[in-house]
Amino acid sequence: MEDNLITIAIRRQEQAEILCKLLEQHDIKAVINEINKDHARVGDGVRVRIHESDLVKALAVIEQQQELDLENIESQEPVQNILIPYDFTLHSHNACMIGFKLAKLMNAKITIIHAYFVTTALYEISTSSMFEPNLYKNISLINDKFKELKHELEELIANEKLPNIPFNFISAEGLPEDVINDYCKKNRPQLVIMGTRNRHKKENEVIGSVTAEVIESCPSPVFIIPENSEVNFNIDPINILFATNFDERTLNTIERMMIILKHLPINIYFTHFEQTAKTWNEVKLSGIKNYFTKHYPNIPNEYKVISGGEILDELQKQTELLNINIVVINTHKRNLFIKLFTPSIARKMVLNSNIPVIVFHS
Repeated sequence: MEDNLITIAIRRQEQAEILCKLLEQHDIKAVINEINKDHARVGDGVRVRIHESDLVKALAVIEQQQELDLENIESQEPVQNILIPYDFTLHSHNACMIGFKLAKLMNAKITIIHAYFVTTALYEISTSSMFEPNLYKNISLINDKFKELKHELEELIANEKLPNIPFNFISAEGLPEDVINDYCKKNRPQLVIMGTRNRHKKENEVIGSVTAEVIESCPSPVFIIPENSEVNFNIDPINILFATNFDERTLNTIERMMIILKHLPINIYFTHFEQTAKTWNEVKLSGIKNYFTKHYPNIPNEYKVISGGEILDELQKQTELLNINIVVINTHKRNLFIKLFTPSIARKMVLNSNIPVIVFHS
């Protein structure tokens, strides 16, 4: 039987080498291959490949390492900082504008981060004479764009079109999803705000957006804003749909949500979607409502169990029926094998919704 090589991960060069060493420590042979240059995007990185017969063992090794990383992250306290990934597109610019307005309400400062990538072809150059000018040219271009953005933000603040919030810029080499997650693991921002393309544009993406990759492993909550969405924090009330599957950390997610939203005039709809009606689910959802009412007596809230139909279809119906402004959803850590073949509801929402979504990771 032929033991084919299969791709276990796509990483930037440095991280791919670290992953190979980790796998080899467990007697799993791993190799690094370039992505097909004919179909690659700038920033696609390199492939880490293993023998098909080692797949289950390799997934277990990676899963164990991720659990150790998460244990270290959970021991840290979040800081009063909002991270805004920025790629100089209209949807990231929209997210940046919204981020400043939310930062004022949260009394937080802002870090704007940009990921750049040195293509794998540059690593093949044996001398630095060609590598360094390309690298410095790339970084110089980013710095020039950041100067332009800084000037624009300062002008908007001076004209009182944006609140006067402390902000800084960071640029880092690597795949965007890796750069964002690495920053969050080390610095624990209270919130990440990301802009995405409209639904009809996202449907053309084969692998999925960077945002969808981030929410699978980011330890900080991620506020996802489609490019044409307007998040108006001045309307009263702001209708929030909190979708729950009765995860054991649902109450913890509620408290984390309220840290972000407590200064807004919100109205919350606690909602559970199920394929078949179960009386016990309504009892549990009622319990969540009672908990919330006890701790936040001045915030209006309702609960509703939705039975039958596809979850995303029913969610879309409810957002229109209730005039929902923001959806809150809790996703949880999943086995890597399951993650590869069965996308989470949160990921599907990112790729198929034009409604702003806040995703919390259990």
